[in-house]
Amino acid sequence: MHTNTSVLTANGVDLTNIELPELEIPVLTGSQRQGDVLVLRVTTEHKGEPLAKGVTVVRAESNSSNTHTLVGDGLWESNARANREDELVQGWLTVPRGGEAFLIHTEEHNAIGIGAGTYEIRRQREFAGEWRRVAD
Repeated sequence: MHTNTSVLTANGVDLTNIELPELEIPVLTGSQRQGDVLVLRVTTEHKGEPLAKGVTVVRAESNSSNTHTLVGDGLWESNARANREDELVQGWLTVPRGGEAFLIHTEEHNAIGIGAGTYEIRRQREFAGEWRRVAD
């Protein structure tokens, strides 16, 4: 069983602002959402580099955006176009059978658990007179 405390502490995240430190973090194999990031299960295979000590998939851009970091087992393939404003796909995560990864959303929100499979990691956008990235 994983909790916010076990996942965040293992990855050097300060627990001061976590409202539910002992909340259990399930490891799921379907699509998930965390703030302005979508984790979508895909069937296409992707190669990549080991997550090692973590990969930042979304970096804080302003006061209304927070950093999202992937940690755990698996391979990360970054989308070469991810830095473009109009590009939503940040990259692809492949978690091996028996492995698990976690998406950490700064020090304020619960982590989410990601089970075996391949996932597209993407930003969300909203329409507010024009399409723009979601800021959570």
